[in-house]
Amino acid sequence: MFGIDALLMGLENNITYKIINVENLKKVEGVLLLDKDTPLDHKHIYIGTAEDTLHALSRNEKNTEPLTIFVAGKVPEDFEIKLNDNINLIITSLSLTNLHNQLYTNLRVRKNWEIELNKVTPKPSNIFSLLQTAVIITKGSFYLFDPSLNMIEMCTSENQMAKLTEQMCDRRYLGRAAQLKNFNYVLPEDTEYKWYSETYKTEYKMHPINKNGVLVGYLLATSNAPTAMFQEFVQLLLLHLVKFFGNTKEQNVSENKNFNKFLDNLFLVSNTETDSESDSVVEDNINQLLKQLPFKPLKYIRFIVTSFSDMSRFASRIIIDLEKLFPNTNITSYDGGIVIMLSFPDYVTDPKFDHDAFNKILEKYNGYAVISNAARLSSGFRTEYIQSKEILHMLPKLKFDYEKRYVYLKRYLNYCLIHISATYLSEHYGHDKMIYFCHPEVVDLMRYDKKNNSDFGEFLFTFILNDCSMAQTAKELNIHRNTVLYKLNKIKELINIDLNDSMEKASILYSCQILRYVTKFQNYGLDI
Repeated sequence: MFGIDALLMGLENNITYKIINVENLKKVEGVLLLDKDTPLDHKHIYIGTAEDTLHALSRNEKNTEPLTIFVAGKVPEDFEIKLNDNINLIITSLSLTNLHNQLYTNLRVRKNWEIELNKVTPKPSNIFSLLQTAVIITKGSFYLFDPSLNMIEMCTSENQMAKLTEQMCDRRYLGRAAQLKNFNYVLPEDTEYKWYSETYKTEYKMHPINKNGVLVGYLLATSNAPTAMFQEFVQLLLLHLVKFFGNTKEQNVSENKNFNKFLDNLFLVSNTETDSESDSVVEDNINQLLKQLPFKPLKYIRFIVTSFSDMSRFASRIIIDLEKLFPNTNITSYDGGIVIMLSFPDYVTDPKFDHDAFNKILEKYNGYAVISNAARLSSGFRTEYIQSKEILHMLPKLKFDYEKRYVYLKRYLNYCLIHISATYLSEHYGHDKMIYFCHPEVVDLMRYDKKNNSDFGEFLFTFILNDCSMAQTAKELNIHRNTVLYKLNKIKELINIDLNDSMEKASILYSCQILRYVTKFQNYGLDI
């Protein structure tokens, strides 16, 4: 397959007339010169004079195969030709030699692409090598996603690290929220979409990848200089990528389409204030979607939101393991991870499942999880999901719990507030340095730690989290009680705080959480 626009590259300024009836040419093998006896077929591009073209077409009036003919040089004023709807005719001002050389070059470029791509053996472990070859050829960037937009692999050109690109590289997925924010759409399964960033001068184009009629993934191709030849290369790359995907049935086991539709609809809301009638419509829609789920939930719903480092390879296996642990439960791959829906008759009931077995699954596949609070309205579902997702992004960096790979959202809501505050600061203050919200004595202690390679700040945080109990702190940190006493006395020498004052203690705890967010998640220093 060769796109006609790519074939015309380099000829744009020399085309005097054209009629295009066939956009994509199949199995083009080369360029042939027309003469009075040249047979015509769809496997070749033909070039000739106006007279040669008239003779050739008159001999092939009944030909139904697609034909592409280029006319070189001057055309008589009385030149008239009747074309069937299977023929492309392009008249140029070039000589036969120059026209032949340009067309041959374009065809040769594509042939060379095929040679380079064919050097990569089609198997999943070689996907990066294929994308790397694509980057070398085009200087573009390529990101491969599974149907749930978990990033399978990527290879980027250094000059295309725009903000969205950096987000995808960092988080390894293109979430629904990112789609809505950056592109104002939710990705359908069978349509190509294209966007252009004026800020970064980069074109983003998403292509669905289908194998045997089944959606197996998406290719996001970006270029700072998109041309017809770049798009032609992308189409060729898509044909090769299909070979790298395994059994399509196994890859789609992980998707619960009704559950995915429910989650998608949580985000299809206006950012403006709505009246009670609109709210009612939204709730009715969500309730209808809940009724369509494979397992009908009870009144209150919690989400277990997860992420795994290698979702593209193990999604189906993870789902199978989770279904054994959570029988008769709605589970799906979505938004860069796997989402589990738990339901309860009331608001406060904690989930009852084998937490140790769940932690082993997370360890086995290098995953993390956040268990949300309960909700019964669409606004609550949306809020709980977003909050859980934000904490999930922080988990590996903040290391909340040294033994468990899952946390309950209710214990870490302060980090959601900190993250929201950082976003607000960025939008309204021109920076997102949360250090300005911290207790000054705590900042001073953290600076002392950095200068002296000590850990008094982390110790103080753990001490307060353990309700200022020396015995409990010693047990958690696996240190002697005398060491706890020494550290407390040293902290009192370094900073002026009163841990008997409940308000100050709360402020210190919140400041420790902010500084953990600042230094470990934002990777900022302690400058004010």
